[in-house]
Amino acid sequence: MGRTKIALTFVILAACMWGTVGVTVKVLSGFGLTAIQMVVGRLAVAAVLMGVFLLITDKSKFKIIFAIGILNTSQKAPKKGYENER
Repeated sequence: MGRTKIALTFVILAACMWGTVGVTVKVLSGFGLTAIQMVVGRLAVAAVLMGVFLLITDKSKFKIIFAIGILNTSQKAPKKGYENER
C-alpha cells in the first residue's frame, strides 16, 4: 500500500472516530461519567494505543516517550485549592 493510500486511510479513520464522539459522550453520560472522567479515559486509551504502536514500530522512541511520561507523572501535584491562592 502506498503512502498516499495509508494517509487517506488514516484521515478517513480519524473522521469516523470524530463522528462517533457525540454518541459516545451521550452513552457515557448515561452511565454517570463526568466530562473530566471521559477526558481521562480518552487520554488513557490514547496513551496505551500509542505505546503499543511505538513498541511495534520503533522501540527507541517508546523508551524516550515512556521516560518522559514517568518524569512528568513524578512531579509534585498542586495542593488542593491551589487555584485560589495568589
